[in-house]
Amino acid sequence: MTLAELCRVDGIAFDPTQKSAADFVAELPARCAALQSIAVAQCKIALVIAYDFSGDAGAAKDAMAILNVLQAAGYAITALPDDGKSLMRSLLAQSDAEESFARSDYAVAFAQLPRVLQDSVTARWGAPEQDASFREGKLDCGAFALRVVRYGAATVALRPLSADLNATIPSHGQIAFYHWLADGLRAHAIISIGASCA
Repeated sequence: MTLAELCRVDGIAFDPTQKSAADFVAELPARCAALQSIAVAQCKIALVIAYDFSGDAGAAKDAMAILNVLQAAGYAITALPDDGKSLMRSLLAQSDAEESFARSDYAVAFAQLPRVLQDSVTARWGAPEQDASFREGKLDCGAFALRVVRYGAATVALRPLSADLNATIPSHGQIAFYHWLADGLRAHAIISIGASCA
């Protein structure tokens, strides 16, 4: 089973702030072909879990099922935990220093967003340094801390929560997180797991 078959390439998401719907649809065949052309053993996959810290391990259980299918299909996935609860314990035990997205990198990424989105994020959430996932640096400008565990070519991450779970405007931490997936991790495919993972 290929990654494209497993995900039905649903992970290729449309971002209306970046391009028109017509341009996005026109690019889909080439993007799908590029994904399918990557050798299974070379493919880097990110599983993003939407988790509200309520103790529900359903999303982690689903992540484990996906990881096991991918591993059986030949993806370079190693040292998996025994079950979803163990996976979640590993994610929640991560220290702030394990993975991060630098404030300086975030400034560059944020500046590339459409001005209307920048203004909306700033109006709703304030400065990036006010985000719950931001950590001050002693020798630099600080960074956004990420809850991430790597299992070879697969990376499992908790999607950062915002202070308002009903917010429609992404927080600075969420924007930093997805930029890290694309530019830091350079994941070939992202699988979102959980009802609030959009």
